Amino acid sequence: MSEITAIPYAIGIDIGSTTVKTVVLDEEHHVLSSSYERHFSKVRETVCGKLGELAQQYPADAMRVSITGSAGLGLAQAAKLPSLSWAVRMPRSSSSPAVWNSA
Repeated sequence: MSEITAIPYAIGIDIGSTTVKTVVLDEEHHVLSSSYERHFSKVRETVCGKLGELAQQYPADAMRVSITGSAGLGLAQAAKLPSLSWAVRMPRSSSSPAVWNSA
């Protein structure tokens, strides 16, 4: 098992044109926390603030981080983090999302 896959928690960050959405998942993909915030064109500040909050909330835990979204590519490249291109659709009648990798 690689060092990366041994990290039990994952942070997903979706940076759009107006908002930053985050989710923290455990190794069984249970949602531990999630947030939705407007970034008011201060993308880096908003993401750094959110990561700071999560570091305080989970101080002893290593986490994998992935970034997606229309405004996420540049930030992911600057931080040398993986950037993902995903489409997720949550049917109204289902609690399970349908996910497609659009990369």
